[in-house]
Amino acid sequence: MHKVVLFGATACANEKRLKRILKTRWQLMTVPDEGAIEQLEQNLSHADAIISLFWNRQMAKATSNLKLIQALGAGVDGYDKTALPPGCSLCNVYEHGVPVAEYVIGAMVALSVGFIFHDHQLREGYWDGTGRRDGQPHQELAGKTVGLIGYGSIGREVSKRARAFGMKVQAI
Repeated sequence: MHKVVLFGATACANEKRLKRILKTRWQLMTVPDEGAIEQLEQNLSHADAIISLFWNRQMAKATSNLKLIQALGAGVDGYDKTALPPGCSLCNVYEHGVPVAEYVIGAMVALSVGFIFHDHQLREGYWDGTGRRDGQPHQELAGKTVGLIGYGSIGREVSKRARAFGMKVQAI
């Protein structure tokens, strides 16, 4: 049976879901408190994998058979790659491209149109700030340029959606 450490509250919150969806047999060992280093080290000494928000040298010293460090998100900046045990892979989550891109475009529309301001105004019984009278008409995304820092899966998905709105895209 494989053993995986769920380290930190975020990882541990997924315990029931993991038990439900795992197709092979895994023993899930939870360490919700990121300050419980002794408990973590004890569990890591027997673990095949860890799911964590970060990785460092102190954690690496406690391993003997670790094969996988699973990040909880797309970014792996908080993982010391020089501290990876031999033969161990660091994997990130790759499913965020579409939902993050949709959120980004939604936020851009909300800000350019002023949804939050107008929602507040309408709930207070005012309709004046909509551009129908003396209010400022809202901005449009069409014709604007969006700058993307990074052009990985998230950046590419934002780019697709921005172009659908008639925006120009600059990415680095």
